Amino acid sequence: MANTNQQNLGKWAALIWALLLYFVIHEGIKMLYALCVGASVHVSFVSLQYEAMVDIGTMTHSQQCVFWLIGSVCTTVVGYMMFLLTDKILKVNRPWMHAFDYYLTIVLLVVDPVYLGIVSLMMEGGDMSGIGTVMDEQVVRLIAELVSIANVFVIIKYFLPKHRIAWRMNRLHDEKG
Repeated sequence: MANTNQQNLGKWAALIWALLLYFVIHEGIKMLYALCVGASVHVSFVSLQYEAMVDIGTMTHSQQCVFWLIGSVCTTVVGYMMFLLTDKILKVNRPWMHAFDYYLTIVLLVVDPVYLGIVSLMMEGGDMSGIGTVMDEQVVRLIAELVSIANVFVIIKYFLPKHRIAWRMNRLHDEKG
């Protein structure tokens, strides 16, 4: 029983770390890009909230377009990099690494495309409100929905089976010993 509780705690910890790393990648690349193009960036932490103010008024139209899209594109690219590393990660006998790979890869491949394609229809603010000032939102939504479908297909068809096999192997290893 204690082992099961410890495993559940480890899975929750991996999920929390995956969400934090997603946030750092998504927002971090946007701030880094803004700094590279000479925009003013101010970051503040209030309580448990994070706020980044970027002066996009100094950016050209093209730079603004890149700024609003780079976080989502980067998280998806890193998600596919994690997917490509999954076989190597699963060979390491560290269950926490397996859980972290599982949650991080899914978060990186799902959150932004689903937000841009579907969730942004129900919410104001966020990246889509900026994207809408420089691009046709419907085109971006359609692309995001197609990417969402492709990513979910890859996760279900290729990614999850690898983790199921690894979990079975770990369970057999634990039972033996």
